[in-house]
Amino acid sequence: MSRALWLDLEQLVTNYPGSNLLLMRVTDDVSRSIEKQSDEETKAEAMGVLRNMFGKNIPDAEAILVPRW
Repeated sequence: MSRALWLDLEQLVTNYPGSNLLLMRVTDDVSRSIEKQSDEETKAEAMGVLRNMFGKNIPDAEAILVPRW
């Protein structure tokens, strides 16, 4: 799996303090793979990465947006 770029939008967009918005950008083979799976599968995969980064006790994402071109 190629790398994904994670951006903390709360740090970049100061108009929404406390928003906890994250953006994950993927390209190439990863993007094609994500387009084939359900949003729930994508959310579970992303939460696994986030829990590896921030610990097991972080809450699930409330919502995700997966654009499909």
